[in-house]
Amino acid sequence: TGNFGKLYGGTIPTSAYGDIQNNNVGLLADALDRRTQGIGLAAAGLPDTFFRPNPQFSIAGVGCTCSSSQYNSLQLQLQKRFAQGLSFGVNYTLAKSTDDVSNDTRGAGTELVVPSDPKRLELDQGRSDFDVRHVFRGNFIWDLPFGRGQKYLGGASGLVNALAGGWRINGIVDASSGFPFSVYSGFHTATFYDSGTRVATTSANGVTNRADYTGGGAIGEVRRTERGVDFFSAEERAMFQTPDAGSTGSDRNLFTGPGYFQVDLGIFKSFTFGGQRLELRTEIFNLLDTVNFADPNILATAGSFGTITETRVPPRIIQLGAKWYF
Repeated sequence: TGNFGKLYGGTIPTSAYGDIQNNNVGLLADALDRRTQGIGLAAAGLPDTFFRPNPQFSIAGVGCTCSSSQYNSLQLQLQKRFAQGLSFGVNYTLAKSTDDVSNDTRGAGTELVVPSDPKRLELDQGRSDFDVRHVFRGNFIWDLPFGRGQKYLGGASGLVNALAGGWRINGIVDASSGFPFSVYSGFHTATFYDSGTRVATTSANGVTNRADYTGGGAIGEVRRTERGVDFFSAEERAMFQTPDAGSTGSDRNLFTGPGYFQVDLGIFKSFTFGGQRLELRTEIFNLLDTVNFADPNILATAGSFGTITETRVPPRIIQLGAKWYF
């Protein structure tokens, strides 16, 4: 059994078999190093630097300005400036961003984002966490041409003008492809990461090494099933396996989550009297009540792996307001 057997005093306990079968060698190494399992390094005749180069520190970190990133894009824009009561604009971006880490901390900075292997940063080279391939946005403002001084009903009486004039509508259309994500194995197959670190991600599930993806090409789409809302089918979930011992899993951010689409609309009506103006407004966010799903559960060992349980934005919101200019 080699050094592994020595660390257990010659007999590996059955309690370690599950971790051995799942290639969870990082967890076992940490337990043996801290002597929560086994007989200890000294008793096994091994140096105290066997697992860690600096055993005098229980936790130590080294920072460096050694990451690399690249961003390329094609950006198109068409804009009509406000004239004759109408303005609009549309823009489209085709982009790709790559790096080996997109954040250095998670949350309020209490959790560190670390590489899969600090000596081989290229193992985490992939699409940036914020890489969105396609982004389209449009907006418009339109003063409806009705009422006194306008193209239609320009000579309207006071009552007709009060009802038909002073209307403005505006809107925003926002459509984009999804964010990239990785799938995590649930096992420490290369080294051990404690609860205060995340492996090249800010995801709460990213505390272990990535899973091995055995399929080919892009997979995943939103579908309703008896489990709820699934992103990976049963066949696709079966394509993820635990990496070999010493391996960090498949490439980072191989998969793309659900896309995004939302339309917002504003309707405004102004009344003028005696040099003052009253504006009534109705603002509708997510006009079409589109369900924009968040990314699925990305932990391969979870019972809900591949299932979506959250949305990125709330359902339709209608907001009413009034402004008095005087």
